[in-house]
Amino acid sequence: GLAAVSIFPALMMGIFNKRMNSQGAIVGMVVGLLSTLVYIFIFKGWFFIPGTNNFANTPDNWLFGIQPEAFGAVGAMLNFGSAWFVITIALVLQFVPFGNQITADRYIYLPLFGLLLILGFFVQKLKSSKLTLLLSIPLITLSFLSFQRVQIWENDETLWTSVIETHPNVSQAYNNLGSFALKGNKGNEAFNYFNQAIEIQPNYADAYSNRGNLYAQAGNSEAAMKDFNKAIQLKPHADAYFNRANEYSKLNRLNEAISDYTKSIELDPRVDSYTNKAFTYLKLKNISQARQDLKTAQKLNPKYGRAYFLEGIMEQNLGNRQAACAAFLKAANLGDKSAQQAYSQTCR
Repeated sequence: GLAAVSIFPALMMGIFNKRMNSQGAIVGMVVGLLSTLVYIFIFKGWFFIPGTNNFANTPDNWLFGIQPEAFGAVGAMLNFGSAWFVITIALVLQFVPFGNQITADRYIYLPLFGLLLILGFFVQKLKSSKLTLLLSIPLITLSFLSFQRVQIWENDETLWTSVIETHPNVSQAYNNLGSFALKGNKGNEAFNYFNQAIEIQPNYADAYSNRGNLYAQAGNSEAAMKDFNKAIQLKPHADAYFNRANEYSKLNRLNEAISDYTKSIELDPRVDSYTNKAFTYLKLKNISQARQDLKTAQKLNPKYGRAYFLEGIMEQNLGNRQAACAAFLKAANLGDKSAQQAYSQTCR
C-alpha cells in the first residue's frame, strides 16, 4: 500500500506525461504518503506504539468505511491529484510576474482537475442523500454562474466592456476596446478609447503606439511620430519600432526606417518586419539585402504571400520575367490579391 501511495502515481505520470517535473512528483508522494500514514497511525497507534491510537480500530470510526490497511488506494489518489495540480500549474506559474498574465484565471482550469478528482472521490463516498443534495446546491449555482460568465467571452468587445463596467479605471480594457474598434474600421471610437487609456495611465506605451497607428492612417504623420516616440521612450518594444519604421518609410526616411525595422526584429523576429524591411531595401535599390530579408521571411512563414509578391516585384525590376512570374504565381495561390493582379497583367 505504501509503495502504491508513494511511487506508483508518479511513475505512471512520468510514463504518460513528458512534462512531469520533480516538484510535482515530490508533492504528490509527500501528500499521499503522509495522508496514508496519518490515517493508519490514528487507528493503529502512532508509529504502531500500543495505546497511542486516537480512535478505536472499528468500522464505525473508519472514514467512509475504509479500513487502515486499505487506505493506500486513497493515498494513491491523493498523490495523483496533488501531483497533477502542482505539475500543471508549474507550467504557467510566473515566479517573476510580468504584464497582467498572473491574474488570468484560465491558468487554473487544468490544474483544478487534480483537486476536483480528490473532491469527487470523497463526495461519491457519501451515504447521506441529504448531505449529497446539500453539496449539489453550490455546484448547480456555480454551474449557472459559469454559464452566465461565458456569455461575456463572446468577443473582445463584450469582455472588455464587462471589465469597464466593474472596474472603470483599467487602462488595458480601454486600449483593447480601441484595438477591437480599429479592426472594425471604427476610427473615431478607437481614438476615444486610446485617449481614455492614456488619460488613466499616462505611461501606457501600447496605447501610445496604437493611437500613433490611428494618426498614421489618418495621414497625421507629425502626431503619429510623436506617439511612436513616446511609446519607445516608455517601453522599447517591437510593435512601437515597427510602427515608427512604417511611418519613416512612408516619409521616405529610409535609413531610419531600416534602423527601426532592425530593432523591432531584434526584439521579435516577425515575418512582416522582415518583409517591410525588404521593401525598404528595394526602395534603396539594395537588392542583395532585400533578397536576404525576403528569404528569411519566407522561411519564417512559407504561406506569407506578400513575401513572394515582393520577390516577384524585385525580379521583375531586374528583368527576370520567368522568376517574377513564378513568385507572383506562388503569392497568388496563397491569396495575395496584388500578386493575382500582377500575374494576370504580366504573365498571361
